[in-house]
Amino acid sequence: MFFGYISAQEQPKDSLTNVHTKFKLNPLNLRIGFDIGNYLTGIVNSENKTGFYLDSNIYKNYFLTILFGKETDNFNNGLLNVRTQGTYFKTGIDYNIYDNWPGMDNQVSVGFYYGYSNFDAFLYDYVINQPGSFFQPQPVEVNRNFNFSNNSWLELSGKLQVETFKNLYLGYTISLKYLLTSKRTDEFEAIYIPGFYKVNSHSNFGFGMQYFISYRFKIKKTAKK
Repeated sequence: MFFGYISAQEQPKDSLTNVHTKFKLNPLNLRIGFDIGNYLTGIVNSENKTGFYLDSNIYKNYFLTILFGKETDNFNNGLLNVRTQGTYFKTGIDYNIYDNWPGMDNQVSVGFYYGYSNFDAFLYDYVINQPGSFFQPQPVEVNRNFNFSNNSWLELSGKLQVETFKNLYLGYTISLKYLLTSKRTDEFEAIYIPGFYKVNSHSNFGFGMQYFISYRFKIKKTAKK
């Protein structure tokens, strides 16, 4: 009777182990997002601005992040009238510093990225600023396209992403950027770089903000017995 009891207990133990290990979460958990901030700004200003966002958990609190998009920016300050149009690509690593409570999946992270952009700037006209002049300055028509390629920068960012509904996130990012390479000629300098935003001719530093809405695919997979 005693040996029979031990034998009866050993069999369910293996069965329970198989039940508990049958399903495991995919550690990648791909998240796909859309830049709603730039998109809404583009609608208001009649500009085409689209941006997309991907991230994937590669190791513990580390996330591989990719951002890409296309932007059109119209600039006219009374002295310069120019339209910028092009694409950008950014990739880097985010580190989540937020310790979630059980059942939560929020993210407060710091990230480091490399960015790259190609674009065209079409200069319609410009005005020579002559302070104190009696006559009203007249715009000089140019109507010429300038190609700006191989623009690159480094980017340090802080990111907040909150799970508002199941697998649906709202996010906000602020970034400090440093321009590495940019084509500048004696004729014309870029004033806007897609993905980098406004360019300061007196400094290589820039600043940016982005608002994202994203969805995470938490895929389950069957473990081998």
